[in-house]
Amino acid sequence: MYIEKSQLLRLKVGEYYWNDLIGLEVVNKAQFVLGKVFNLVNTGSNNVLVVRGGKEHWVPYISPFLIQVDINNQTILVDWDENF
Repeated sequence: MYIEKSQLLRLKVGEYYWNDLIGLEVVNKAQFVLGKVFNLVNTGSNNVLVVRGGKEHWVPYISPFLIQVDINNQTILVDWDENF
């Protein structure tokens, strides 16, 4: 099935379609670039960002790990250690 993006339901402020998050750069609070969102996974309890950079990070898409999504600047700010 295929529909135009304009046909999708309008989301509330702070909600995003997964497709809008794929490709965004993910940065932690120390301003370390973890990589870019490659995919999202629904684990049953919450969604998880699959971030690929120097290594792969699975970052829960929930508070307190998710701090800010900035679609305009194509970034996601997270509280996640680059070594985890």
